[in-house]
Amino acid sequence: MITFIKLFKNKFKYLLISGLIAGFIIPGLGISYILFPLTDSIFLPGQLRPQTDRIPITKISAKPYYADYMALKAHFETQIYRSYCGVASSVIVLKALGYDISQKTFFDNEKTNGQRSFYKVFFTGMSLVDLNGLLQSYGVSTRLHYASDINISEFREILKKNMKNPKNYVLVNYFRAPLGQGDIGHISPIGAYDELTDEVLIMDVTTYNYPPVWVKLTLLFNAMNTLDAEHTRGFVEIF
Repeated sequence: MITFIKLFKNKFKYLLISGLIAGFIIPGLGISYILFPLTDSIFLPGQLRPQTDRIPITKISAKPYYADYMALKAHFETQIYRSYCGVASSVIVLKALGYDISQKTFFDNEKTNGQRSFYKVFFTGMSLVDLNGLLQSYGVSTRLHYASDINISEFREILKKNMKNPKNYVLVNYFRAPLGQGDIGHISPIGAYDELTDEVLIMDVTTYNYPPVWVKLTLLFNAMNTLDAEHTRGFVEIF
């Protein structure tokens, strides 16, 4: 009976998505915003620099902080739905930690689906608190930081410590507007920190719109220190 219910839920999930596509893509509205890029080309605001400006990654500075980069790159994937930045980011990190998981199977875990359901995430995305809870549902240890609870110096030191350790990761939740990327919240992994320029590498999971970019730490902190419901955005450390 339980197996039948799971099969029914999965079939209903994909029937729902198929129905939305049929109902909205034909007139060219609605779900096209969720599933597909808005533009045919990548636009990069002036204050951001693509990762290709600094190669190889292992020569960032005299004291490099890039221990997470190779594992994140090896397991990196683009979000499959517009609202799935948090899911894609979580899957990348979980795979880097040895989990056999995909964006399509992410909510097969009952604890995960109980934390925040597929339907809620599909239609409305997730908050920093949701991200933290969803990660914990897979048994990993996490530490949540609201930007309002720390200052930029503390943020810098946390990142430097984390980026030197290949066994933990950082997912950042920020508002895109300060980066010149539109009025929407977003979640992506941080792949490295450059002490020489005081920049972080955001490995943006929206690859059809943005490449990996180097962002000034001050700019990213300001983008995190924005309200999302009752709290500011911030970041989650995963161990």
